[in-house]
Amino acid sequence: MLENVISDLIRKQRPYFIIQGNPIKGTGDRIWLVFKHRDADNLLRNIVTFLGLKGKQVTHKLLCIDPKTAKVFEYGPRRPGNLPSAILLRTGNLKAIDNFLNLEGTATEKALLAGSFRELGRQRRKFSLPDELDKYNQLFVKCLERAVIYRRSNETISASS
Repeated sequence: MLENVISDLIRKQRPYFIIQGNPIKGTGDRIWLVFKHRDADNLLRNIVTFLGLKGKQVTHKLLCIDPKTAKVFEYGPRRPGNLPSAILLRTGNLKAIDNFLNLEGTATEKALLAGSFRELGRQRRKFSLPDELDKYNQLFVKCLERAVIYRRSNETISASS
């Protein structure tokens, strides 16, 4: 599922941005994608931008996918071409990485929510039984469908003599 989300994000960026290298798995199970603008190395564009005849365009874009919260964060470099290294993206915390990047936007990726407990959202967790037994059973079934491991134990109580 995560691979599909990554390929969709790459496809959405493709007309203007080209992915640089492979996705980088960082701390906290975050996935980093580094993109470079297709005209970033264009000499004429760089001269026009340097002379101030046209507004500065972003040369790079970084996307951070957080599977735990199902959010995609979009970052741009604070200074053109000044990007965190792959090692920093892999091992660094967000405070160290924020020295290089500006957060430009955040979006929730619905495909990461599919089939997870977060998809259940804010459904009621308290029920008055036996009046709401059907609602309780429906929620319990939805939770069991999403569970990866189900462990059940029986406790035997023995009377000591």
